[in-house]
Amino acid sequence: SQDFYFKNGVEIEFISLLQLSSIEFNRSTVIKIDVEGFELNIFKYSKKFFENIKPIIFCEILGTSNYHEIETILKDLGYRFFNIQSMGITEASLRPHKVYKDWIFKI
Repeated sequence: SQDFYFKNGVEIEFISLLQLSSIEFNRSTVIKIDVEGFELNIFKYSKKFFENIKPIIFCEILGTSNYHEIETILKDLGYRFFNIQSMGITEASLRPHKVYKDWIFKI
């Protein structure tokens, strides 16, 4: 983990997904990922976390995201993809959308 210090003295401790993967969760886990185009790094380098915990994932996918690789990684883990749209949630292949950028990934 890393500690960050702010002007007003607030200390925040960060824990990596790899560190979280060793914790045993006893109920459904939900995670929100909004990293402005760096989603592939999260899924590629934290694969152990997603294998072990199998969380429901809320994720923003931008047009700059490498969605093909993200889809491959998560499909291999058994995830399905649901796009959140104004008229509801639709299961679909993972593809960036100009308007509807929010997705749910669920096993």
